[in-house]
Amino acid sequence: MSIVVWDGTTLAADCAMWLSNVKYKVQKIRKINTRGIFPHALVGAVGTPSFVSAGLRFIESGFLKEARPDYKEYDDIKANDVYFILITPEKKVFFFDAMFNATEVFEQRAALGAAAETAIGALDAGATAREAVEICIRRTDYAGLGVEEISF
Repeated sequence: MSIVVWDGTTLAADCAMWLSNVKYKVQKIRKINTRGIFPHALVGAVGTPSFVSAGLRFIESGFLKEARPDYKEYDDIKANDVYFILITPEKKVFFFDAMFNATEVFEQRAALGAAAETAIGALDAGATAREAVEICIRRTDYAGLGVEEISF
C-alpha cells in the first residue's frame, strides 16, 4: 500500500512498495505531459506495480483508448477504488478509479492510499504534504522508505 498527499502546493508520497512480502523503494509521483490534455501535470499512483505502470502509460498517452489497461487483468484491483491523482497547472485535482473515470476534487487538499484519513487529518492540523506522509509512515506498516515530493 501507499500514501500520496496533495497540500495545495506540493505532491508527496512514501517510497515503499510491497512485492511478495519484500519492501522495495519505488517512485510513486512524477511530472508528466499528457499530450496536450493536461500539459505538465503532476500525477501520483497507488496499487499494484503492474497496474500503476499501465495506468501511467495510459494517462501519459493522453487517454488513448487503445492504451487503456483493463483492470480485470490485475490481481487486487477493484473497479471503483481510486488509484491515481492528477493535478493540473491550474491546481485542479482529479481522482481516477480503475476504469479511469475522473472525479474532480473540490478541496484544496487531497490524499489517497492506505492512510488517507490520517493524512487528511494531518493536513487539517497544519502539516505540509511531506509532514503528512511522514506521520502516515509512523502510523502504518504499509508505507515507508522515505518521502519524495514534487511541485510545479
